[in-house]
Amino acid sequence: MSRIHIIISCFALFLSTTDSQSMSAEQMANYKRFLANQEKLFDKLFKTYDPGQNAVYTLYHLPESNVTIHPPRFEIVVQLSMLKLVEVVEPEEKATFLFDYQSNWYDPRLSWDPEDYGGINHIYVPRSRVWIPETTIVDCSEVKVFDNEYTRYVWLHSNGSIGMYTASVTSVVCQMDIYNFPLDKHTCSVNILFNTYLMTEYLITGQTGTLPRPVHMLGNGEWQMNSIQMSIEPVVDNMTYLTRFEATFQRNPGFYVVLVMIPAYFINFLSIVALFTDIDNRNEKFTVAMTNIMSMSFILVILAEDLPKTKNLPILAIYTVTSLAIMLFSLVAVILLPKLKLYYANRRLSRGEKIPKNDEVPRTCWERIKFYFKVEYVFMAVFQIANFVNFVIIFV
Repeated sequence: MSRIHIIISCFALFLSTTDSQSMSAEQMANYKRFLANQEKLFDKLFKTYDPGQNAVYTLYHLPESNVTIHPPRFEIVVQLSMLKLVEVVEPEEKATFLFDYQSNWYDPRLSWDPEDYGGINHIYVPRSRVWIPETTIVDCSEVKVFDNEYTRYVWLHSNGSIGMYTASVTSVVCQMDIYNFPLDKHTCSVNILFNTYLMTEYLITGQTGTLPRPVHMLGNGEWQMNSIQMSIEPVVDNMTYLTRFEATFQRNPGFYVVLVMIPAYFINFLSIVALFTDIDNRNEKFTVAMTNIMSMSFILVILAEDLPKTKNLPILAIYTVTSLAIMLFSLVAVILLPKLKLYYANRRLSRGEKIPKNDEVPRTCWERIKFYFKVEYVFMAVFQIANFVNFVIIFV
């Protein structure tokens, strides 16, 4: 497309946009009437209103009597809008969420009769113009609230109810039990505290709301979200409330199963077969065993970078160490078996027994069994069973 065509297309788009936003005379009159009523309402609401003055009633410590009737306690409604898992850092025991929520409260100083202002039932006000209850996200290592990038507004209704939307990226610190790694499941919570006010002066109502996506889609490639729950509990000697939004998420183990566990199992399987085949060739056996040990050690180094340094080893690390131990015991068995066979052969010679040659098939049934099922094959079967049990038990 030439430049002339691009310029003509942009000009046509500008004309169509301008035409769609044009108003008739009656529409323009209604809009100007609305702006005049809104300006009048702003003047009425904020002429004497001071956002620095708190709307929380603080006289609840006085005894209620016939002459003292307290108004309802100040109520804050916290509604969860988004809790999406972004990242989990196991060595730091830290989980990062996209955490968005709505706060709703009531300020009687900002109420009006819609009939006096052309039927205006609600308006939008910059946050700097109204008093906002102090909310703090606690038990976190980092919070980035998207408030200062541009002017934020609250919605204000004629009955004095106010609401606002808060969007943040919150990193919380939570204790993680990584014993079942990579089949582990964790629960972390984002906690909101209204710690400026006394517990007797306000109420909190928590809601999860309607999330933009199903819960199972709020994880990431490695983690799947299982559930999101909300709870409110008193803290600090019942002096305030803590609002908790708890997220339970589980690791998708496919990466570790396919790239760590299954290869480790088959490495051990083939190494055990190689060790107990042609058992008298010891030099090759050492090479096979050392290659296996180096592979398992390399897997342990990789796991050490991803896991927190806690006293409880994860089951995957136990599986890898056990696989390493099976290989070490197999190597010891391979080293000792020829000596044991030579020892028993010498004892048989000392007792005058005839030892069959390697290609000579014994005549008795028991001797045939011992001929075909050599002791190294028995050891091979035992270590293969131990290797298989070690692999299966991690999923139990």
